[in-house]
Amino acid sequence: RGDLVNHGCFKASDVTEGCLDGITALGACGDDVLTFCSRKDASKGKTLRLDCKTYLKDRAEVCMKISDDFGYDCTTVCDDENTPHTLHGTCEDGKLVYCGKQDNKWQTLEWDCAAENLTCGFSKNQYDCI
Repeated sequence: RGDLVNHGCFKASDVTEGCLDGITALGACGDDVLTFCSRKDASKGKTLRLDCKTYLKDRAEVCMKISDDFGYDCTTVCDDENTPHTLHGTCEDGKLVYCGKQDNKWQTLEWDCAAENLTCGFSKNQYDCI
């Protein structure tokens, strides 16, 4: 994940020694399975697979590109009016627009960053008001 170091548990069957050709730390999606190299230096990494539909117990997620620099990840999607927004968010006209849980329901939420003298941008692993 760029220069970030993340930790996670994977089933042994979802880990392959060495990184597959063409698979980088930015990852790739196929049938909502996230596949990525565990290290920027592929010669030192392992290939990891994560089924986005089943890895969380409380909800199914989808695999999609989050940003050019971060790459691909599993994320929750709210599909309001045929415009999908993700848990990772996006910036639209200076506002942070994201899929979040409110009143125990997943829905598209907005945060006007400029109203709080902040700017919408990508921070670590998601869009945020910074």
